[in-house]
Amino acid sequence: MNAKEFAKEIDGFEYPASELRPFEQIAKDNGLLFIHGMSDDLLEMGGIINDEIGAWDGIKTKIGTKGVSLELKWCPEDKPGTSWEVIVECPHEKFTIVEDGEVYCIGAVVHKDDLNL
Repeated sequence: MNAKEFAKEIDGFEYPASELRPFEQIAKDNGLLFIHGMSDDLLEMGGIINDEIGAWDGIKTKIGTKGVSLELKWCPEDKPGTSWEVIVECPHEKFTIVEDGEVYCIGAVVHKDDLNL
């Protein structure tokens, strides 16, 4: 499964997206990392990296040996009603998590080769 297929598979899960847990192994087996915001203060990663990072009011960081820029934006101004948006400076596919039918988070799926992992 590639990043595009995986993003399509997980697109549209209802917040808090606890149903994403079973997909962590599928992502790992396919060399994928999926990244999304959770609650009002967390960046969550699943797949080749399973971790969470405190992200109160958003966070910017680097990931992988290439030092790829990763940003989790809180309440992006250009996307009214959206709580989180993941911005990754490498090839990736987007997916959404919804809450009550509205976009809660725009997440990203990245292949390990694009991070040098």
